[in-house]
Amino acid sequence: MGDWISQQKISRIAESIRMSLLFLFSRWAISEDKPRWGDKTPHYVRHIPTLVNIFPNAQVLHIIRDPRAKLEISSYMEVRYGQLLENPTETMETVFRFLGESIPSNSGMLKQPS
Repeated sequence: MGDWISQQKISRIAESIRMSLLFLFSRWAISEDKPRWGDKTPHYVRHIPTLVNIFPNAQVLHIIRDPRAKLEISSYMEVRYGQLLENPTETMETVFRFLGESIPSNSGMLKQPS
C-alpha cells in the first residue's frame, strides 16, 4: 500500500504553513510597533528542534524557573528567572546582545523595579 500523500506534497504544505505563520506573526509585530515577534508558549520547549527546522533563523531564549530543566541547541541562550529578577538590566543587555538587537537607551524594560 502506497503512501496516501507524497513527501513532496508534505514539504509544500509545511512550507505554506511556515510562510503563513511568518506572515501572521510579522504583521502582529508591526501592528504592535515591535521590531520582531516571539512566542512564549511553555510546551514548545519539547519541540524546539522541530521549530528550528521550520524556522531556521529562529533564536531560542529559554527562561528557566526550574534549574533542573536544561536544553542543548545552537542559537540558544538560557536565562534563569531569578537572574532576571536580581539583575534585570545586565540580564536584558545580555539578551539584547544575543538577539543582535540594539539595547534601548530609554526603555523601562532595563530599569530596576521599585
